[in-house]
Amino acid sequence: VDSIKRIRLSSIDPMAFTDCFIKILSENEKVCHHFHISLQSGSEEVLRKMNRRYTPEFYMEVLRKLRTAMPDVAITTDVITGFPYETDEEFEKSLNFVKKAAFAGVHVFPYSERRGTPAAKFGGTVPKAVRSERAHKMSENAEKMKNEFMKKFIGTDTTVLFEEKHNSGLYEGFTPNYIRVMAKGDEKVVGKILPVKLTGIKDDFMTADVLN
Repeated sequence: VDSIKRIRLSSIDPMAFTDCFIKILSENEKVCHHFHISLQSGSEEVLRKMNRRYTPEFYMEVLRKLRTAMPDVAITTDVITGFPYETDEEFEKSLNFVKKAAFAGVHVFPYSERRGTPAAKFGGTVPKAVRSERAHKMSENAEKMKNEFMKKFIGTDTTVLFEEKHNSGLYEGFTPNYIRVMAKGDEKVVGKILPVKLTGIKDDFMTADVLN
């Protein structure tokens, strides 16, 4: 469809990223270079308890292939802390994996019981205070990684789909690789994809100048 300029895929199982699929994604100019790929844990032992079909090694190889095919790609993910029986050592493995993976963003959730799920019957409950402490530690690391990812693009040109006026008076939108951007403009920019130069970082977004 010619009028569709961007296609953003999200929440994709890592097992879906075959070599063929990655090639198709990288060759289609409409596909945004941002993928949310569920991780849940960087510990192989915890992934096995979760009945996940992939290993940390497999997941990291998917990241390597995506970044080779699309150097500007943003990978975001979900991580659970305090899954039943998660030891301190397993949490540290998960934390170290996330650091090595250098995600552009991480949604961190302390584990919560869901009635009817197999995990709710496991036993081995991690105290809620420990779950929260681990989630806080993981989130702190995630914020640092997000900042490091944005730093790489300061001074570069890209495009932004402007979505709305922020209460600051600036207009906000997203780059193809899902960086939130704020820029000066007027109502005419809303709903348009415009070229910008990324100029800096403020809080959890980047500042930019519209180029036309």
